[in-house]
Amino acid sequence: MISTSLLLAYPVSVQGKTVAPGTLPSWNPAVSCTARLTTIEGVIGNQVNANGGSTYAGGGFQPGNPNKRSTSPPCSVNGNATFVEIHGVVYPGYTIEDCAQYPNGSFCDTTANVLDPNCASSDVYLCRIHVEIDQAWKSAGIAPQNPPSTTQLFDIQGFVYWDCCHDNDQWHSYSGWELHALTAWRLSSSATPDFSLANSPQPLSVTQGLSSTDTITVTSLDNFAGTVSLTTTIDPAIANTTQVTVNPANVSIAAGGSGTSLMTVQTSQSTPTGSYSITVKGTSGYVWHPLTVTVVISAPPPDFSISAGPASMSLGLGSSGTATITLHIPLFFPSHRSCSAFTRAHHDPEKRSRPLGNLVLIAER
Repeated sequence: MISTSLLLAYPVSVQGKTVAPGTLPSWNPAVSCTARLTTIEGVIGNQVNANGGSTYAGGGFQPGNPNKRSTSPPCSVNGNATFVEIHGVVYPGYTIEDCAQYPNGSFCDTTANVLDPNCASSDVYLCRIHVEIDQAWKSAGIAPQNPPSTTQLFDIQGFVYWDCCHDNDQWHSYSGWELHALTAWRLSSSATPDFSLANSPQPLSVTQGLSSTDTITVTSLDNFAGTVSLTTTIDPAIANTTQVTVNPANVSIAAGGSGTSLMTVQTSQSTPTGSYSITVKGTSGYVWHPLTVTVVISAPPPDFSISAGPASMSLGLGSSGTATITLHIPLFFPSHRSCSAFTRAHHDPEKRSRPLGNLVLIAER
């Protein structure tokens, strides 16, 4: 049994071996739950509120811990896990705040916003989560020590909690999601198998009414081996006029290797022009990463049209007639084009086309 004084003096830093998600042992002996391996993105999701933070609805571990001050939170609520483990986060420093008086003294929360350095989202608030070493856990003698100031990455364990009404708080990453209580941390002394997503080209250019293809590359990190499932979410502004497919939808990669999938974006003539985003989500077990693909939709190049009035005429032998050929040329159409005019006589049994001559088109500006 580890004494409470020892827990206060040293961080909980048991280097337990990696096991399957959902059965990772707690590093804090006061916690009987087993942790689910995930990422920051896996906890907070990728649904964005007006300030760029994550919403409750997008969270991956709803509803979470029902009482942030509890020193014995449930391991699951409504069948959903509350206790998680996240590897390789940046712990950029902490703040001591929200102090309270307990029978054995005054204790404060140690708060921070930890960051996933491998997050692919361009929205920083979808790459970080608020964490707190709780005052009640400190009073009970079961809290980890405050972390050191270092550039080394951290592995952390804690209970997922939704702290309402922080959508407007930058210091809380514009979101209510927290790890509260943060029950243990350790310095990342060994790499954790993971994967990364990338795309090419970026941005992807598509012409209205046409399609274009982007290559999604899934790369093994630190000997990751497994299958990554790819799904997409389309910008609502073009969702009704654009189709996105990925093939294959499941990419299997060996340790140290990589694999690719082709993402095809099919637009319609009514798809509005402009710059939009498509989120590609790669999932393997309880670990997932988002990739934001920028799609630039442009109008088709200008073209000319031609019409004849009348469209047809009947001529007797030896007679002549006149038809007006009208060329409709857009303002920015290239200034010099040529075309050939042909006629086909109905009485010609071989129906040979006979050239009448060449027309040179000059577009006046």
